Amino acid sequence: MSTKTILSLAAAGIALAVAAPSFAGLNGTTVALACDIASKEFAGPVKVKNTTAGTLPIGKQITVVVQTATGNERETIVLKKKLLPGHVVSGSNTYQNTGRCAASLFYPKPAMKPRA
Repeated sequence: MSTKTILSLAAAGIALAVAAPSFAGLNGTTVALACDIASKEFAGPVKVKNTTAGTLPIGKQITVVVQTATGNERETIVLKKKLLPGHVVSGSNTYQNTGRCAASLFYPKPAMKPRA
């Protein structure tokens, strides 16, 4: 296989990863976080607790999925300050007829160093 072919395949893989974020989880780690929302007619905001042993840095995005009577709704919380282990951050949405929720944080897989 020529060097040009290898580079073309690598570029195509990078383009696919950027174009399809749903595949991003295949190359990294998704960490589930504790999520709490009242189960009543109108509920919110969602509260997410850092259950990891590490501090989550500013700018990290937490995805929250809330199950409602009409289906699942998603909310993204962007951290404006560091979230220490055991601390809680709140979302901003209000939901109608809620059931339960799940929250997760995606850590991309570190880039592999080329072998010498």
